[in-house]
Order: sequence, then C-alpha cells, then structure tokens
Amino acid sequence: MNFDPNTGEPINNVQQPATAPKKSNGVAIAGFVLALVGGVLLDIVGLILSIVGLNKSKECNSGKGLAIAGIIIAIVKLILLVIILIACWGLILGSLGIVSKYQEYCTKPEIICSPAVNGFADCKYKDGAVTYTISCPADLVNSRTTEPTTKNVTTPVSTKGDAIEYKLDGADEGAQYYADIVYLKDNNLYGRISSKYASRVESDSTVNGVKTTLLVQNVKKVWTPEFGQGGYQDVIFTDLRGDTYRLNNIPSDITERKNEKALGITKLDGVKDAKDVYSLHSDGAIDYVIINSKNQIVYSDLEEYSTYIYFDKKNNRGESVVGTDVYKLEIAKTEKGSDGEITIYFNVYENGKKKDDQVKAEAMEDTQLIPVRYCEFGSELFFGSKCK
Repeated sequence: MNFDPNTGEPINNVQQPATAPKKSNGVAIAGFVLALVGGVLLDIVGLILSIVGLNKSKECNSGKGLAIAGIIIAIVKLILLVIILIACWGLILGSLGIVSKYQEYCTKPEIICSPAVNGFADCKYKDGAVTYTISCPADLVNSRTTEPTTKNVTTPVSTKGDAIEYKLDGADEGAQYYADIVYLKDNNLYGRISSKYASRVESDSTVNGVKTTLLVQNVKKVWTPEFGQGGYQDVIFTDLRGDTYRLNNIPSDITERKNEKALGITKLDGVKDAKDVYSLHSDGAIDYVIINSKNQIVYSDLEEYSTYIYFDKKNNRGESVVGTDVYKLEIAKTEKGSDGEITIYFNVYENGKKKDDQVKAEAMEDTQLIPVRYCEFGSELFFGSKCK
C-alpha cells in the first residue's frame, strides 16, 4: 500500500487484477488456415472452426483476430462462389435461349438472308412495321426448300437429278474456270472444281452424280452470261435478300480483275432485285447487262463503261439507273453512214423530265448495246460531246 508523504493518507490503492495466462487457440488457427487456402468444403469447415475459435478466444485469451479473419475470408469466398455459379447458370440459360431464338426466328418462312460467311448469314424479317436483323446459322436458313426459278438463264439447263446445272462453255475442253460446272440446289451453289484452281479442295458433296464443292449458300437465282472477246462466262447470282454478286471464277490475268480471291464472291453494289442478265453485241465484243424488276439496266460488265448509260437496241430498252436517278434514252432519229456505220440521236430524260439537248452515238448497224457517256459537274450529269 502506498501513502502520501505529506498527509500519511493511503493513495492509488486500487487492487490490479491478475492477468489470465494465454493459451493457444488451435481451433481459431485451424479455421483461419482452412478458410484461407481451402476449397468449398474446407471453406465451410474453416468458417465453422473460426466461429468456434471466436467463442474460445475469451477462454484462451488468444486467437480472436485470427478467428474473425477466418470468418470474413470464408464468407467472402463463399459469396463469390455463389455469384460465379449464378453467372454460369445464366450463360447456360442464355445459350439455350439463343438456340431457341435461332429455331424460332431463323426458320421463319418470310426471312431473307445474305450468302453465308463462316457459317452464318445476315438475315432480315419483318414484324409489323419493324424490320429486324439477326445472324443465323447457315444450316437453319438453308433448311428451307425454296424452289429455284429456271427462267432467264443464259445457258442450257439440265433437268437430270434434282439440281439445276450450268455448264460453262469450254468446260470439257479445259477452259480456264476455277469451277467449270455449277449447280443450284436447295438455295446452295455447288461447283465442279477444275485443275485451274491452285488450292485444290476436297469435294464435299455429290450433285447430279458429280463430285462437287459447296461454294455459296442462300442463293436464289443464277445466270451465266458471256462477255469479252474470248467467249468466257461469268457466274452471276442473287441471294435471298435480293442482293447481286459475281462468283470470282476466272483467273485475274484473264479478266484483269485485280485482288479477287479465287472462288470468292464480289458484291455488285447498287444492284438489287435482279430480274434478268443477258449478253449483247457491242463494238467488237460481247457485254452483258443486268436488268432489275423495273426493266431498267443497272449494271454493265465492262469497268470502262462505269460512266455510261445504255440503250439496248435489240430489246428497245433505254432506262439506266445511276445512283438513285433514272435516265432514259429514246431514239429521235438514225442516220446511216458508210460501211455499215450508223449515227443515232437520242432524247435524254432525267427522272421522267426531258433534257434540252440531244446526244448522239456512233456504232455499227448490228451493234446491240450502245453506251452513251456521261460526266458529272457538281450535282448535275451531262452527256455526249459535253464530256470530251
């Protein structure tokens, strides 16, 4: 006992309790270790041991911090596990839902699709006034058996078997086509691969008894028009959406079409709803034109004629589409020259309105496709001599 030296009174005489000795809290330690490094079952065991260790921490005077840490770690790990399981289950349900949507939407009778690339096709369908776009597996959109048309083909059609056959001129004499015969069956375009295709491919199909390779899917119509001076034929086709393509079927050193992948496809921009494709005699060669559903010329095969509008003298067809505008050539008069040459004077109509000036074109009398050059100044098109 302590006393104040001045007064003799006792001071600071509160009895200090004896400190309880510390004991090892093995349960708390074990719970923390299991919660920290364990799997699902050990996390649960670690959580239980940590709770027990927390209760024993008073008795042992130790392990409280480890027990609390073990409880927190175990609970956090278990919560994360639940979140992961929910996410995985959502992905599974989502995948099942996607498959269900494919079956529901991609097999709609009214759906129209582009050619398939890497196993999928871009497809569109209408629901009321709204048009939806969906990517569909090729096997689903090709499971429909739309009967292909046999009208307007430019080569003889074989009725053997259940496919339409397009045999390209010179196929039996070794003409330089990558695929010398093509077949249209169930909206699929197949080809008999020739030795001209450097990257030989294995035949994956048999059509009309011939070993073939599947080239393009979602094909609706096919034409094989002649062009140039060598008598070659292109393979032109439309897809189920109405877009028009050319099969890259002739080596580029023959056609001078650069950077085209062999047996790939080239989209013909702006050519929609092709109704017919046919060849005509032009000056010194054969050209072909593509006609849309309105009987207008929307394409000519010669690239040098990309700035021309046309008059099909054989069929008296003179409307050409340039962008969103329609230009019509109407014969005003014809003058015969020497050696079978003629000069034709045309009235020109722009979207139904007659332009002030006539244009003239010179050609041989037996020429069937007559081009009239145009040039563009600002937003206006000019024709004939004004484009020199």
